[in-house]
Amino acid sequence: MSSRTPSSGIVSFAAVLFTLVGILNAIHGMAAIFKKEYFDESSLLYENLQVWGWIWLVLGILQIGAAYLIVGRATSGRTLGIFLAGASVIISFASLGAHPLGSTLIIALDVLIIWGLTTRAELFVPGGIADDPRAPRPEPSGRPYA
Repeated sequence: MSSRTPSSGIVSFAAVLFTLVGILNAIHGMAAIFKKEYFDESSLLYENLQVWGWIWLVLGILQIGAAYLIVGRATSGRTLGIFLAGASVIISFASLGAHPLGSTLIIALDVLIIWGLTTRAELFVPGGIADDPRAPRPEPSGRPYA
């Protein structure tokens, strides 16, 4: 019997999207730090592109780390993922004027991530997949055909 249910793919969906958004935010941040001409700094809520770049970069790195916890189906990864996706929506909305297309894409992906992480909460277990009773257990050591 397989330990995967037909709906457990939602966890993989959320983790892959979260990794993608983390990479996009990190690229967004590095571009804001090193290539300021890609952004309209005068349209920012807070007109310091260097600060926004570091915020995007740190957020992207945290999102990639949270995606690892989501893959392990840890409840802490789910909670952190929902929080970071929400923070990403707020940050992207506040910086919408600097790069409208990129920010809109990130907001849409973050909404999908939040949906994916909240739809099937029972697929996440407190300590991660290793604590799940359905997780495969290692074979006992020794000679299998003695």
